[in-house]
Amino acid sequence: MIDTPGAVIDPYDDDFESLKDLMGGREAPDFIKTAAVMSREELQRLPDHAFAMVVVGDDYHMRKFACTDAAHTAVNVMYFLENLDEYPQEAKEKVATNLLSACHHFDLAPPAPLVKEAAGRKVLIKTEGRQVTVPRREKEANLSGGPVMPFSARPNLAKLGSRQVISDPYVRPGRPAVRAAEPENYDPSSIALDDMPLVSFDQVKEAMAFFHSFGDEFHPRQRHEMCVKIASRANELGIPVDEVIEKYGSRTFETQVFLKAAAERRRQVWADLNDDGTAPGLLDMLMEKQASGDMPPEVFAEALSELDVMTGTDRFWDGHVPDPWFTTFGVDHISKSAEEKAEEWRWSKGTEYLTKDQLTNFAKSETGKSTIKKKFSDSMAQGLAGNPTTVFDSLPMDTQRAIARMAQQHESGL
Repeated sequence: MIDTPGAVIDPYDDDFESLKDLMGGREAPDFIKTAAVMSREELQRLPDHAFAMVVVGDDYHMRKFACTDAAHTAVNVMYFLENLDEYPQEAKEKVATNLLSACHHFDLAPPAPLVKEAAGRKVLIKTEGRQVTVPRREKEANLSGGPVMPFSARPNLAKLGSRQVISDPYVRPGRPAVRAAEPENYDPSSIALDDMPLVSFDQVKEAMAFFHSFGDEFHPRQRHEMCVKIASRANELGIPVDEVIEKYGSRTFETQVFLKAAAERRRQVWADLNDDGTAPGLLDMLMEKQASGDMPPEVFAEALSELDVMTGTDRFWDGHVPDPWFTTFGVDHISKSAEEKAEEWRWSKGTEYLTKDQLTNFAKSETGKSTIKKKFSDSMAQGLAGNPTTVFDSLPMDTQRAIARMAQQHESGL
């Protein structure tokens, strides 16, 4: 089984010793020969979403099949197909699907057996049985006999964009599946996860607690899908939800002020990356479509995601840049109105705090506008002056702290 100690699952389990046998005497393509073997430290620094499988148990967290480049993905596919019998069906389909996504991302032609496993054996494909084939690039198919060369060049992890490639690597053995004997009003579509129903009060509370504990491990698209179901059912049962679930669980657009602030964060990143000007132009077109009402929120989020992946901005999600779904969706009818929340607004981190009046007075003052423009940007100064609390909430933590200190100094007259 995949969680058996000492089992050889991926190439790092046996330091690529099985690769020569899997190649069957054929020479490895150049993209494999010139790839890198990562150190254990480099593997540990990778995010979970760089792996095609992350097995989560009560006392262990096992990560396999690091898809950091085309070579690792191709070799991972060979190891996976060689050990198919070791996987339970649900894990087999998930790993195959994730490896297939990585093949597409790195321009690899996936072997037919992998496609079949990813489809859950529901399609008829003529395959070569258990024979292992090498996923290869169409422009490079040098598989004539010869020894496998050692890996040499380092993988370009900065270009990986793994959160977009592998959206759900998690396998949780032993979790009970949804039982058939559910209440009569049970709706299969009302499930936060494949094995987490949302019928009773306690089940919704459990799903909310699960999201708070593990939500950051999921791709933002999945966070939105989960929270839509959680927030909707919580509203039906009269259960209050926090702002994060409420926002990810919305089906409506954020305010224009928030969208413009998130767009500005992306422009600042692209300026730091010396973008050639293509990305800002595409973003402007996207924002115009949204403002005209010609683009639904779901479509806008997906389009923004594609732009982030194209520019490498996705590696700044959950940090310097709000992810596309957190950017797109805003609070709706699920709980208090935006006006009510604005009246209660207060920011605090440790011993630092900021009230709505302090922020508003500073952001709308000529001194505040000039200071923010000089330290950050003109668009941020305009955004904070127009809608102080909403724009402030969209900013990264270090920027919030800096503005809070400026506002307090402004109030004290220093």
